[in-house]
Amino acid sequence: MSAAPATRGHAVRGAFAAPILAELDELDRLAQPPLYVDTRSGADYRRGHIPGAVHLDTFAYANERTDPAGWRKAVADWRAVFAAAGIGAEGTVAFYDGGLENRAARNGFMLRYLGHPAAHVLHGGMTAWVQAGRAREREPSLRTPVAVWELPPREEMVALVGEVEAALRPGGPLLLDVRDRGEFDGRVRLQWNPRMGRIPGAVPLEWTDILASDQLEQTLVGTPYYASGMRTRLRNDDEVRAALAAAGVTAGREVIVYCQKSHRASTVYLALERLGLRGRVYPGSFREWSRDARLPVDRATRGAG
Repeated sequence: MSAAPATRGHAVRGAFAAPILAELDELDRLAQPPLYVDTRSGADYRRGHIPGAVHLDTFAYANERTDPAGWRKAVADWRAVFAAAGIGAEGTVAFYDGGLENRAARNGFMLRYLGHPAAHVLHGGMTAWVQAGRAREREPSLRTPVAVWELPPREEMVALVGEVEAALRPGGPLLLDVRDRGEFDGRVRLQWNPRMGRIPGAVPLEWTDILASDQLEQTLVGTPYYASGMRTRLRNDDEVRAALAAAGVTAGREVIVYCQKSHRASTVYLALERLGLRGRVYPGSFREWSRDARLPVDRATRGAG
C-alpha cells in the first residue's frame, strides 16, 4: 500500500479532521481511544472482536425513499439507531467489519453525513487487527443508549433521487454504478428490484476492482464474499486512481456513486475521499430507482431474466 498523505492522522481535539478511512496506527495515536463498533454478523462478533467493541449490524436496513419526506424518515431512523447503540455526538467512533467488506463503510459514511466530527472506518477492519497481533475477546460489550442528537448534516455527501434525475441531463455529474457487472447489464436481479438494469448514462466500475484480498481464517475476521478471499483493503493509491480514471473519474469531475442499497457505493466513496476526488453517494441506490416506475432504466440484455 502506498504511504499515507502527510495530512492524514493529524489530531484535532482527539479526532481526525479527515478522511473517514483511518489506519490502525492513526487510531492508536489518539489521546482518547475510539469507540470501536463491530458491524459484522452477530456470529462473527461472538467468535472474537476488538476488546470493548459494541455490535451494530445495520446491513439489512435500506434507505427506501430519498424524496424529501422519505429522506427525513431515513435520517431519523439512522439517528435513532446510532443513539440506541450508545453512539453520541462526541468522541471518535471507528466502525469495522472483516476487512473492507462494505458493512462498516456505510455506517461510517452515514455517521459522518449526520454531522459527527470523528466518524471513521478502520482500514483493514478485523483483518488489520488480527495481523497486528492484537488481542480479541468474545464477551459482548454493551453501552447505555444515549439521547438522539442532531447536528447539521453534511448535505454535500449525498445525492437524493431528485438530484440523480437532474444528473441525467447532458453535462451532469458522472453516474458511477459500482455493482457487479451482471447487475449493471441487467442479467441479475437482486431482491426487491422489480426492474433490472441500470440508471441511464451510468458507467460501470465493480467495487471490488479497487480492493485487495487476503486468504485468511474466516473465523478470526468475518465471512469472505469471494473465492479469492476476504476483501481487506483498498489497493494502493495509484492502482485505485487508475481504475477510477478508466471509468471516467478524474480530478474536478463531480461523481454520484450508487449500487443496490449504498453499501458498496459507500466503500467507493471512501476511496474517492482518500484521493481528494469529488463524490456523492445516492443513498437510495438502485433499490429505490428500480421500484419507481416513472424513472427510466437501461438494460443491456433484452429478454434476460
